[in-house]
Amino acid sequence: MPPQRLRNNATSAQKLVQYTLRVFTGSGRGSGLSEPSSGVQVVLIGDHGQASLQYIPRVDVDSTVAFVGSRFDSGNVDDVRLLAPDIGNIASIWIAPESGTWLLEEVAVSGDDAPAVRFPCGRVLGDREPAAALTPSTAVESTPEERQKRTQDGMAEYAALKRSILAFNTGFVVAGGAATTATLGLAYGEAFFTGGVIGLAYMRLLANQVDSMAPTDASPTSLLGPLLTAPARFALVAGMGYLAMQNTVASVLTSEPGVADTVVDNRLLLLLGVTGFFMYKLSVVCASIAAPSTEN
Repeated sequence: MPPQRLRNNATSAQKLVQYTLRVFTGSGRGSGLSEPSSGVQVVLIGDHGQASLQYIPRVDVDSTVAFVGSRFDSGNVDDVRLLAPDIGNIASIWIAPESGTWLLEEVAVSGDDAPAVRFPCGRVLGDREPAAALTPSTAVESTPEERQKRTQDGMAEYAALKRSILAFNTGFVVAGGAATTATLGLAYGEAFFTGGVIGLAYMRLLANQVDSMAPTDASPTSLLGPLLTAPARFALVAGMGYLAMQNTVASVLTSEPGVADTVVDNRLLLLLGVTGFFMYKLSVVCASIAAPSTEN
């Protein structure tokens, strides 16, 4: 739609710039502007006190197409381009319906080269509150390219963090298993190592769950969907732990002649297995500490 010059207070000597207003009307029943013939009055106020009064009609007539649309209906997002004096950065907005009531969610305003700045409202205007004076939100609307770049940077950082966690986890499990074997014996080292391997598998399932949330067209982990829920992960870990403990005890009893007469400390085996399992949590902490700072 071409820019509109509607009740503009600019003079011919003033420099004109184009401001784009994106107006969000509430989506609930009765949120739209109640008077069909009513428009909206807007005052743009610059950061140095300059102001520009604008009037936006209800009917949106685009001369380039054979279409007449109604603005400010329930659930509408209306883009309006206005020519106005160059008043600098928009510091605040005064906005009011000409008549009737209207639930305004927010207005986003952008200049020729400036990004959009959001002015939240979220209330009904025109009845108990004839007009609203809006101040900008601290959040600045970013472009799709900026959002895509932030997503890509975040995914790259996440991938590096996953590799770091895996390296820490593998190192802790191998080192812990070797140390336990050297100090307590092979059976106890196997218990620690087995718990660590289960922890690695559990960590992989957690990572798969996070990966499945990524906005990709085809997730390589989609076949693991039933295993990504918390109850399924708990059942898997419990079952693997039980089978691993039974296998460890059996290997102790059959590894050497006469070992069956030796008392096996099952509680210590269990403790070491649990300790090996929770190496994945220690790995997360260490990887987070070791991650490079993103602060400038």
